[in-house]
Amino acid sequence: ISNKYHDPMNIERLLNQAEFTKDEILSLLNLEDDPGKKLLLKKAEQIERICCDSSINSYGLIEISTYCSENCNYCRLRRDNSSIIRERMNRERIIEIAKEINTSGIESIVIRSGFDDFYDVDRISYIIYSIKKHADVEIMLSLGERTLEEYKEWKLAGANGYRLRFKSSNPNIYNSLNSYGSIESRLKHIELIKSLGLKICSGSIFGLPKQSVDDIAEDLQLIQTINLDIAEFIPFYPQNHTPYEYSTTWNYDNIKKTNAVAILALQKIIRCSKPKYVFNLEGNLVN
Repeated sequence: ISNKYHDPMNIERLLNQAEFTKDEILSLLNLEDDPGKKLLLKKAEQIERICCDSSINSYGLIEISTYCSENCNYCRLRRDNSSIIRERMNRERIIEIAKEINTSGIESIVIRSGFDDFYDVDRISYIIYSIKKHADVEIMLSLGERTLEEYKEWKLAGANGYRLRFKSSNPNIYNSLNSYGSIESRLKHIELIKSLGLKICSGSIFGLPKQSVDDIAEDLQLIQTINLDIAEFIPFYPQNHTPYEYSTTWNYDNIKKTNAVAILALQKIIRCSKPKYVFNLEGNLVN
């Protein structure tokens, strides 16, 4: 990595770019001097103010199930976590909550669960169709890897998009996180979803065990190249009762710097923000 970006004037020139090579992303991720980091954070704040349209980023999240048949090492919903209460939301309650969210002025909702095949193609189709019948909202699903037929039927029922993180572009890290599949399979699903005309939200996790700065730069480049409608780039936080429970987490400054680099690198893509409303399994508003 070149040291030329240690000069504040060179850093300012770099920060004013709209596109970045991998080496340039690595240079920003490796910034250690305070003047350089301050310039980076200031530029990221400016871009975020310009690029984050609150009407686009406001959405309601409905958690419909804590059941999951998979056993991913980082996720609290993993099958072997016996400490978690497993429950599902009644489908009529899901529809009712979606209408409440829409009445509040929010025009986008995300329906999310673990990989729970109780919510099969017909149940989810009914939920989508019923919501669309009564509320003028965009519906994005986050239900894990499903079949082509399921994606097709949900699109026909009225779904507008699908969330499916690729998590890490490094095959070894991907395999250590997940109990099934491969990064190649995940990227094929993302392409499949896009080919059906559904919006796609995807992205990666940073700060994972054994993840290098080079891995993070590769993730950001992959997000840039797979033509996403919405990008996610989120920090890793260890979850209780998982194999990664006692993993070391990054400090706040490192998370803030890495997130700032992501804002610059992904400034041409809408980035996913925190939901405005979150409803838990009891159907209660929790934020």
